[in-house]
Amino acid sequence: MAGIPGLFWKKTRAPQKTKSKSKRMFFIAAGLLAAVLLFIAIKAIGQASDNVETARHQQEDIVDLAAQGDEPPVMQEEVTSSPKPTPSLPETIPVVEITAAPTPSPEIPATPTPVPTPTPIPVDMDEWIDYYMVEADLYYNDVGYSTNRYEYDDDDVYILAQLIHGEARGESYKGKIAVGNVVMNRVLCRSFPGRTIKEVITAPGQFTGYSSSIKPSSSCKAAARQILEREQWVIPQNVYFFHSNRPEGEDWGSHKFYKKIDGHCFYTHPYSGRNRNGEIPPALFERTFKWPQYGCKPEKRVHRIQYMLNKLGYDVKADSYFGKTTEIALMEFQKKYGLEPDGIAGPSTIERLIKEFGVEKYYERYIKS
Repeated sequence: MAGIPGLFWKKTRAPQKTKSKSKRMFFIAAGLLAAVLLFIAIKAIGQASDNVETARHQQEDIVDLAAQGDEPPVMQEEVTSSPKPTPSLPETIPVVEITAAPTPSPEIPATPTPVPTPTPIPVDMDEWIDYYMVEADLYYNDVGYSTNRYEYDDDDVYILAQLIHGEARGESYKGKIAVGNVVMNRVLCRSFPGRTIKEVITAPGQFTGYSSSIKPSSSCKAAARQILEREQWVIPQNVYFFHSNRPEGEDWGSHKFYKKIDGHCFYTHPYSGRNRNGEIPPALFERTFKWPQYGCKPEKRVHRIQYMLNKLGYDVKADSYFGKTTEIALMEFQKKYGLEPDGIAGPSTIERLIKEFGVEKYYERYIKS
């Protein structure tokens, strides 16, 4: 090193005497060099220790600043001859923001959706009732017909068929019906002996063609059933006699000639108790009535009545035929609700029937559609 005498030298031809002195100088220089190196090392160690201490204080300051919310300073790295790794800190320390929970706003009660007011059903009860009324120039019950209704059983059908067979088995269906009508006019007149079919037929001197041993044909049985079941008449209600051996057009004593049908002439008589206008009454279900009742024509108005009665629990079939079953059911309904039990579906009965069935249901089923 420069400035240190005797550190480097050239080999000369110095005398032997100086050789010992040179060695001494070499060792002195080496010792000085070692001391210098040792000093430098000690100084470096001290500097490193100071750096570590400084870094520790800086880290503490950064933590304090972070706690206070301040930005930490950026540390400058010192370059030393032999640096030791120092703990690296993030440039910034994330700050966790703590926010207070928001004050809940008071709940505003929801406004209920208004329920729309239902539109009232347009009820025109008078018009609804008028639907069941039939306009006609002449009603069945205005003519003054007597009843042709008779409460019968199978025995009545059979014995009437026997009489028809004995008196008119070879005649047309109309001829068979006419003979049976004479029997029923007598039964319903009350001016002849007996009050039943059997009593009238078997009374002495009444019908010579009857015998209890007769087995009636199917056509005779059909004619008997048609008379009793459908109240089929082909002669007026005051025709009480027939004769197979009388000339056509002539009266028979006090009996007035009416008409000849097949092999029989038929005669009227003015007994009381039966209609005497000479008209032939329509059969059951062929009659025109102002208001629905037993025997009226099968119509939609009858079907409605039967349907409502059925839905109200009455044993009736909605088939449009106002027969005995429908009449009984309607009379039961009338009795239940304090109406006159006449079996006629008049205005009061119709109105009550609609109300009991349900005005809304009636409107939906029959009016709205």
